[in-house]
Amino acid sequence: MTPAIKITITLDFAPTLTRLVIERGRKLVGPGGLIYITTDEVVFDVGEVGPKSVSAVEGEVIEEIFTSDGTPNQFFFLEGAPSGKSISQDSPQVFVNTIEWDEQTLLLYEQTNQFEVQYGFNPPRLQFGNGIAGNIPATDAEIRVTYIATSGPAGAVQANTVTAFQEPLVAGTQT
Repeated sequence: MTPAIKITITLDFAPTLTRLVIERGRKLVGPGGLIYITTDEVVFDVGEVGPKSVSAVEGEVIEEIFTSDGTPNQFFFLEGAPSGKSISQDSPQVFVNTIEWDEQTLLLYEQTNQFEVQYGFNPPRLQFGNGIAGNIPATDAEIRVTYIATSGPAGAVQANTVTAFQEPLVAGTQT
């Protein structure tokens, strides 16, 4: 378990005749090909130039999908992180049949929709409850897991070195 490196970027733009939205999850490129993901939405209204700050974390979003067999204490190995990267602390999100479940450090003795990520395993594993400490996902339920795979301390960069979005920004369209 490694926290992702957090950065703040200050943006200035030439005035535009349309609204510009930089959505949460937009990718920026840093030195050595490092990827940073915006954590907030930032809006530049018509004519606004900034400066405005946007926060981002180093890493890439990984999604893995599993199917529940309905048994107590199910676990699934999270094997999607690329070599040299690890799952960022507090980043896993789990949806069982589109319902979000809550991450716990250890499963609580409650019949609630909760999961635990056991980072000490290689690869880490996703653990569900037994019906007493955490609920059991229903048989054939789709389990969708997303998390940020981070380079950890290697994602730290010097100021003013993350300068480009991975995809172009579009400020409105004309027909």
